[in-house]
Amino acid sequence: MDSLRNVVIVGGEDGNPSRFVTQIGPVKFAKDFEMAITSFYHGEVFNINNTNNKVYFHVASDRNPLSLDIIKKFKGKTTANIPSSMGTFVPVLKMVTIPEGSYSSSISVCWAITNLIKKELGLTRKRDAMNAIMDKQSYNVINIELNNLYMVMEGQNDTPWALLGVHEDKFERFTIENKDLHCCNFPAIAYANIVENSYINGKASRNLGIISIKNGPQWSYEPAHPNYIPINVKEFCKISIELRDIKGQYIKFNPMFNNIMMLSIRPIKGSEGMF
Repeated sequence: MDSLRNVVIVGGEDGNPSRFVTQIGPVKFAKDFEMAITSFYHGEVFNINNTNNKVYFHVASDRNPLSLDIIKKFKGKTTANIPSSMGTFVPVLKMVTIPEGSYSSSISVCWAITNLIKKELGLTRKRDAMNAIMDKQSYNVINIELNNLYMVMEGQNDTPWALLGVHEDKFERFTIENKDLHCCNFPAIAYANIVENSYINGKASRNLGIISIKNGPQWSYEPAHPNYIPINVKEFCKISIELRDIKGQYIKFNPMFNNIMMLSIRPIKGSEGMF
């Protein structure tokens, strides 16, 4: 058998597009070998997924017209700190969940949020609760109106607001940039079961390399100079690779697409041997 071998793996192990497993061999090395990712083709990435698709908000109470004023003034405090002169009021935090998917722009996410909130509250008029419209002077700006609504963003890590560039609670009109969410690239770490340990944030990890992922419909990654990592086992019959983001979460690929990865295995320079 030749001393240079290409291995193609299709993702989807256990229904997860970020897990790649293949059986080859059994393989037995006489000398030292190394492995690299030479190409990777993937389908669309869900930029709205189960890690950032929750939207939290308070709604003005029919029984207490000062309800939102109380929330604004005593944000973060317990109801015991609210003076009795402001009336009896226990704030209720509501939530809607955005369907997972690949959203093309900030405005598409805002419209999804708007429609879900109106549906949750049984509202139909355009200016009810939340209204997101493009600025007439600039299509790069979105004007968002909140009516009798307090949007909770602070302290919530599973919302889409960070993706949209908003990090503070909102309770009135505000503007955001209409970003193209499909032009964004971000890194993914490839972990492999047979390569030597390297260190990520001081922790030993079997890191095969960093891959550039794009939040678009389809994307191919083909490094001009693949990064080869020594293989630390002499015999094996299975290669397992996982793609995770910098937080350690699996990349949220659309499961309807097949992701394809190509690996190259070769002798370490100066080492002779065969499979």
